[in-house]
Amino acid sequence: MVEWEAANDPRVQRRVFPADCTPSQIADALKAHVPGRRYGPRDEEE
Repeated sequence: MVEWEAANDPRVQRRVFPADCTPSQIADALKAHVPGRRYGPRDEEE
């Protein structure tokens, strides 16, 4: 599982990848801008 957060969004995003993925494959998938689930305050709570 990979977790990240954008500089302009306080919510954490997570995405699960197969165990045999290379760092390059993970980077390519994240660059493809497929959003993961976000965890944290909702927009109305900010």
